[in-house]
Amino acid sequence: MDRVARPCHGVSSTFRAAASCSVLLSLAFQPGYLPQEDPGGLHALQPYLDIIEQYRSGNTDAAGVTLRSWPETQTVKAVRALMDWRSPAGQIADVPAMFAAAMAHSDVAAIALETEHPSEAAFHLEIAADLLAWTELAVQDSRQWLFARRDWRLAIVRVLNFYFACDVEQSLRHPQAWVPIEVKKLRARDLTEDDADMELALGSLAEGFSCMIARDPGRRGNAQAIQREYRQRAGDKFRRALVLNPNLVEARLHLGRVLLDEKQIADGEIELRAVVARTSSPRVVYLALLFLGGSAEQRQNIEEAAGLYRKAMDVQPDSQAAALAFAYASERAGRLDVARSVLASMLRRNQGQEPLVDYWVSYRRGQFQDGFDALDKFRAAVTRR
Repeated sequence: MDRVARPCHGVSSTFRAAASCSVLLSLAFQPGYLPQEDPGGLHALQPYLDIIEQYRSGNTDAAGVTLRSWPETQTVKAVRALMDWRSPAGQIADVPAMFAAAMAHSDVAAIALETEHPSEAAFHLEIAADLLAWTELAVQDSRQWLFARRDWRLAIVRVLNFYFACDVEQSLRHPQAWVPIEVKKLRARDLTEDDADMELALGSLAEGFSCMIARDPGRRGNAQAIQREYRQRAGDKFRRALVLNPNLVEARLHLGRVLLDEKQIADGEIELRAVVARTSSPRVVYLALLFLGGSAEQRQNIEEAAGLYRKAMDVQPDSQAAALAFAYASERAGRLDVARSVLASMLRRNQGQEPLVDYWVSYRRGQFQDGFDALDKFRAAVTRR
């Protein structure tokens, strides 16, 4: 169990990337290449390339601040000029520059999420996705790519789960209206890929969003209807993930939990018992036992619940959620001495230590840590060191 939850991937100092403007601009005047627009587009492109070069060479904070300060119209004009000057049929000499540009927009999006500006985040993620698709069309040899576009998308969805930013993910599904038709076609194929990990990530995002609605119903209109809609969407995603990969135990864990939330108790317990039987992961087993204990409590079987919570404590001795649940179940069963002993032991164990982040707390945010780790890796790949 982590001692401290990852704050948000250290965004303030994680702008890493950019483009070599001199190389890109020199290509625009290669013999035989006719730009699609007049040279006036260069005026919009040069400041953008300067920002990306600054980002790539390490002055990432300043580059990010500048890029974020631009109005959307200015950003669109610059990126559109870049795509017009370099058609998908042309050559891109500095491939890392294009991946760096996408990562720069990804990091600006993360800052926007940190400061609760989801529309701004969606805009920059759309730009990043379009840049990566455009580069993939221009450079079809995957050996030149610094990371796969699919892996970037998976990381982004997982990071969005950290913020419960389901609306942002839905906006990301559609490219900017002005991008070349080839980019639109490539992006459209993303929606039909058979990818179990992506289905799991999308399901976790919908499940987390449903949980967020439940905690703050005032943020939405018909909160119960919206919550149920996203739970059902999550369940569909988890089922699809299991069709694609029946051994994806994380999807089965989430499906079991969603079924319990939908009051489909018997079906949910079947899935969760299968999770306990099929994996040795302490985290996954712990959560499955915790969920099964909660289900037993709903069925008013307090003894069974207490036994399951006790097993969860055995799997994760430092857990707080299981200890509290076991103490409460023991109290309900009339064993006050046991309840007091468990609580006293938990308090002594945690005295003077950093608070533990229980897996139950991080569960709703899905595989966010994997998403942040992947973006860190991509960022390092595009930054000059």
